[in-house]
Amino acid sequence: MKRVLIPLLVSLATASVAEASLRDEKQINDGLIAVAVADAIRKNCGDISPRYFRAISYMSSLKRQAGKLGYSAAEIKEFVGNDTDKARVAAAAQEYLVGHGVSAGDSASYCAAGRGEIAAGSSSGRLLRAK
Repeated sequence: MKRVLIPLLVSLATASVAEASLRDEKQINDGLIAVAVADAIRKNCGDISPRYFRAISYMSSLKRQAGKLGYSAAEIKEFVGNDTDKARVAAAAQEYLVGHGVSAGDSASYCAAGRGEIAAGSSSGRLLRAK
């Protein structure tokens, strides 16, 4: 019985790891969305600048977290470079911004959202600085 049970358990564990994807990791995705929100704000509001070193540090922490969750460097690189996942994160960031009063092409609305994020100390706000 043990001879059958152990290989079965190993194959089930391997299958569940293989099926797992970084796109299913909420905390990683929330972090990437926060970065995308901050990036959109800084690109569309001249009164707000990015905190580059803080953003690099934050992205590195997300990468370390993914590694701790068991994802390989190759899996992380593939996920970050995947055009479908990039588009999904960008769409989620845009949806977040629209929900916070941002209108495409209206820099004042991006600035208002950015000031709100900074004041709230949100993940996005910590990546930004008012000039």
